[in-house]
Amino acid sequence: MKNKIYNYLIDNNITIEKDVFNYGFEFFYSYFIYFLFIIPISIFNNTLISMILFIILYIPIRKNIGGFHMKNKYYCIILSAFVTLLAPYASNYIPINYSSAIFIIVINFILYIIFVPVDCKEKILSNNEKRFYKLLSLILHLIYSSALILMRSKNMQFLFQIIYYIELVSTFSICLSILKQYLFKSI
Repeated sequence: MKNKIYNYLIDNNITIEKDVFNYGFEFFYSYFIYFLFIIPISIFNNTLISMILFIILYIPIRKNIGGFHMKNKYYCIILSAFVTLLAPYASNYIPINYSSAIFIIVINFILYIIFVPVDCKEKILSNNEKRFYKLLSLILHLIYSSALILMRSKNMQFLFQIIYYIELVSTFSICLSILKQYLFKSI
């Protein structure tokens, strides 16, 4: 199917390098499988809105902090789907207190200052890119931390918990990346 689409584009005078097309197709295919898996489950669990909010708010953070990557794309899809489904599900059933939210904010601030963006051998960053992503990550963290505190003070528990789980998942992603980098190089 991939080759048919590529040939169709070429036949219709749409020029694209084969390796760029292959990368884009694999990227699209991975997300297609991911959404094909998480949408029905989130509908069944009545967490569709939470899941959508989680994804929308988590993507900018994840893009800038880097984080845990697996060698096999299918393992990555499974892990991503698990986290995407677990966080909104947990936010509906596990209440979060204010002190644990403040603790996560402080931990993430420290992690962001020291380790972000997390290096990934698949995407080596220049020093300028690292400074840019660190600054962007810290700005997003400040925005999310402020939103977290505001949601709590306004008693908006639903949004408070979604943002809390985004911060928590970010913490785990950074910590897993650090562990992988220094201890488990084969994962």
